[in-house]
Amino acid sequence: MDLAQIKAQAEAAAYQMVIERCKVDLYYLCKYILGGEEVLDAKVHGPLCRSMRPLLFYQHPEDVLQYEFPSDYGREEEEGMPTEEQKQEFWEWQHQFEPNPDTGAIEDKFDHRLNQILALMPRGTLKSTVITIGFAIQWHLNFPEDRVLLDSETFTKSKAFLTEIKGHYQGNQKLRKLFYAIHGIMPDEKKSREQPDGTETWSTEMIVLTCRSKARKEPSIDCAGIDVTKNGMHYDLILMDDLHSEKNSKTADQRQVVKDHYKLAFSLLDPGKSVAVIGTRWDDDDLYSAIIEEEQDEFNFITRSAESEEGVLFYPKKLDAGFLMKQRKKQGGYIYSCQYLNNPVDDETADFKRENFSYRTLKDIENTAINWYGLVDPSYTRPGTTGKKSDYAAIVIGGMDGLGEIYARLVKRWKASYADIIDSMFELDDQFFAMGITLTWQLEVIGTKTLEHDLEQAQMKRQLEGKRRIRVILVRQHPNSKEDRIKALSPYYERHTAHHIIGAPGIGTLERELMRYPKAKNDDASDAWSGILRIGRKPRRENPDPKARQKHKDRITMLNKPRSPMVGY
Repeated sequence: MDLAQIKAQAEAAAYQMVIERCKVDLYYLCKYILGGEEVLDAKVHGPLCRSMRPLLFYQHPEDVLQYEFPSDYGREEEEGMPTEEQKQEFWEWQHQFEPNPDTGAIEDKFDHRLNQILALMPRGTLKSTVITIGFAIQWHLNFPEDRVLLDSETFTKSKAFLTEIKGHYQGNQKLRKLFYAIHGIMPDEKKSREQPDGTETWSTEMIVLTCRSKARKEPSIDCAGIDVTKNGMHYDLILMDDLHSEKNSKTADQRQVVKDHYKLAFSLLDPGKSVAVIGTRWDDDDLYSAIIEEEQDEFNFITRSAESEEGVLFYPKKLDAGFLMKQRKKQGGYIYSCQYLNNPVDDETADFKRENFSYRTLKDIENTAINWYGLVDPSYTRPGTTGKKSDYAAIVIGGMDGLGEIYARLVKRWKASYADIIDSMFELDDQFFAMGITLTWQLEVIGTKTLEHDLEQAQMKRQLEGKRRIRVILVRQHPNSKEDRIKALSPYYERHTAHHIIGAPGIGTLERELMRYPKAKNDDASDAWSGILRIGRKPRRENPDPKARQKHKDRITMLNKPRSPMVGY
């Protein structure tokens, strides 16, 4: 064997390693094959690419754990694999760009057994380039027969993604060489007498790659949108990229259309196959919030902000400080917080800021005279659903001390029927009574006679069982709107005279609602808590000196003594 043959064999072996690497390392494929050398950053895109691996290995999830690349830990190829200490340092650096979970954001989750992911990245971080374009291409390097659906807000946007993918297949020589080395044919070769394995479908709406050997009604890559569905079709991978936009996020009805489209998309997915939802936050009630709240067990998550709370930049190569400052100024705090921080909370203009939350322990207030109240915001059962759980109800145990300062001691928000609410009131009242605390309850019965009737029946039943009635004040009308009632709490927080008891059950629920006000998806706990301003009373002061108290009592007795008819005193 001569030198030339040895060299050729070495080059072939080296290229085979490149092939295998591209099939499993999305960052390597996007950077070195798809032309991302100048814009991709391992610190930004490495973990994002890693997060897609469980989707790729959905057939053998345990194989995910066999692969580890420098970019997984924010390192470029030439830097090599990090030490364990360097890995930890990198994850600590990443952690500062994860939105604060105390505001309702979801923490990162990487479970190799789950092949569904929600990826929320700041606007302008090339999330579509990496996932919708890069991952769709990587998928067919591994699964030549599979059907991929590109889904977006509009059919036109999905077609734009397909146009970019086609551009790579037709004009990217590195990819064409790679594709040929794996499948033995160029991706777009036309079908002819000389090439019967070529493709006949290569349009702006769908393509069939030449690697496919089976005849299927669905193309290799298909397009859909909220405005164009694909009933009757079935897919092995669905990439939902930016289902939300400013055009379908402003009202609850618009957001519901997006949620319904998302749910229907799963009818197109073959059982057990993979899904990626890619986007940027638009509202506290958007699709992504619904996934976070309702599908945590089924999804992996990765969420990033463009800057940390300390002002450290996540992707300075594109999103530098000057650019972000201009965007914040142009868009306003709320839109900027959604689009670049992936957190629908505007800390600058919020009525309730985390920095204004004041905390106390139960020990701190054990010698403080406080009147305690049970504050209830009931769920309202919709017509035709009597007795069923419909909307969220909330109970807050709150108190007021002699200075008029208020305390939140317990928060419960849940979907409840009237019977559930009443049972919870009795249960909590008994718990606090056992601790020597008599609660006064405030219950809103506006627009419903059923709740008032059910409560009275339950009170009578308690009496027959030898239990005491609970003390309840019924609210039949409000002089102010819900927004005004909640906003009335703001001065207490600004003056640090509203306190949250550390470790109080459900206090995080209340805090998340307050920080998102008035954009919060739910405000039931906040509204219940605002009731403290309506019902709360300062405890009556008692003179701490026993002799003084007795002297006061004697004087009252003397003043109330019956006067003598003889002398007039």
